[in-house]
Amino acid sequence: MPTIAIIGAGPAGLAAALTLTQAGSSVTVFEKSRGYGGRASTRWHDLPTGERAYIDHGAQYIRDESAMAHRLLHELLPSGNLVDIARPIWTFNAQNTIAEGDRAQNSEPKWTYRDGLATFGKLLAMATNAEIRLNTRVGKIEKVAEQFALTDDQGAPLGTFDQLLITIPSGQAAELLAASPLAASATSVIEALSGAVYRRCITVALGYARVLRERPYYALINTDRAHPISWLAFEHDKPGHVPAGNSVILAQMAGAFSLANWDTDKGQVITQVEDQVSELLGEDLRAPYWIEYHKWRYSLPDRTVSESAVNGLLPGVWFAGDWARGGRIHLAVQSGADVAAQVLQTVRS
Repeated sequence: MPTIAIIGAGPAGLAAALTLTQAGSSVTVFEKSRGYGGRASTRWHDLPTGERAYIDHGAQYIRDESAMAHRLLHELLPSGNLVDIARPIWTFNAQNTIAEGDRAQNSEPKWTYRDGLATFGKLLAMATNAEIRLNTRVGKIEKVAEQFALTDDQGAPLGTFDQLLITIPSGQAAELLAASPLAASATSVIEALSGAVYRRCITVALGYARVLRERPYYALINTDRAHPISWLAFEHDKPGHVPAGNSVILAQMAGAFSLANWDTDKGQVITQVEDQVSELLGEDLRAPYWIEYHKWRYSLPDRTVSESAVNGLLPGVWFAGDWARGGRIHLAVQSGADVAAQVLQTVRS
């Protein structure tokens, strides 16, 4: 069985690793960060009471609307801490007018875990038989005979592999290829990958040592793309996330606001966010008890590129990820599983 390297331990990379290892392949996953799951990420804040508040500061939940996501959530992974948010998502516009959301969409489950969405990546990593190397950034790819030799960003060798699957954001994948000896034969692939466009997103969590006013929704989504806030959610409406007597509001800022304020002083950005949240909800929510701040350079893709546009152009090198099907976890895992199936079909033929 051939050896396969996967770059990226996000949902697509881990779903691919599981698909490949279940078929008996030898798989090594390289991940530049210290955790699994990519944007399926959770932060926490330790409270003075000794309790902990969990904040899903990237992706907000998982739909089970793809075949692979359904299998993972309900068949392949432990589900003891899996919970449905249950409460609905409403909408708002640039004038801060809040309206009821789509009832059909709101009737579908919105899955997370009691201790945060990062649990999904951890469980998925544990389910594979792959070797996963965290804190390892692949810096260069070189073709040696019929294999691919990888080195890290310091030039240290990482191994040679028969097949390579790249699941990091498309822009990063294009940069990696352009910086490698493969660049000369990968011009069309680099150009195609560069066609996918991600928006940036500044995320701010506002924590309160009190119970906020009850509202008929769990979250609000901006529908006209003309508001500084793109998404606003109450993390305390997620079962298990926030201890009783506390509240957490998560604001994910729109792409235009995030880009314009990317290098702005953090304190100034937070002040703007507090003002916008207070105006939208019609309640003075300034001066929270605690704050968590994060910047996502690669948030949701605004323009996608299909896997078929890049796979098959560079023999032995494959690509999958949220940039191919849209920035949702259930679509990313399906991308990873489907491309992994193509890899298996190729190496068996």
